[in-house]
Amino acid sequence: MNELRCIPSTSLDPPPEPVMDPCCLRCQECGETKSNPNTLFYHLFEYHNYDKARIARIREQRKTRSLHIKAVRQTRPLYLCNICGKQFLSKSGIITHSESIHKLTRDPPAGIHCPISSCAGRFYTYMELATHADVEHRNEAGSLILLYTR
Repeated sequence: MNELRCIPSTSLDPPPEPVMDPCCLRCQECGETKSNPNTLFYHLFEYHNYDKARIARIREQRKTRSLHIKAVRQTRPLYLCNICGKQFLSKSGIITHSESIHKLTRDPPAGIHCPISSCAGRFYTYMELATHADVEHRNEAGSLILLYTR
């Protein structure tokens, strides 16, 4: 049987509570070992009166720690926020963080331009282009034919 061992964190943050360690299935309140995280959370809720908000925080911290461990094992690069220094495991994570916390917006890629010569619209997806064409160019003669035959 394979023994699960957690590698040490490379973070300078204080270590998480033992109940948050993704490899730990032992209740830190009474020492009882559970077979999976869900039964551990249920046990904490039922027998130790953890509220749902606390369990949700522990779940999220376990998930984050688990992703961090996977990244370290795979030597996957971490994406660093150049404003606050927070690390992310994915490009989408840092983009979401930048947009929600720092209120930054992305410039659309140069790849999808509105084909109407008088329009400077640029878009992430063709669905956004189609919506734009429907709203902005609906009454222009031939514009929809141009967009959908491209």
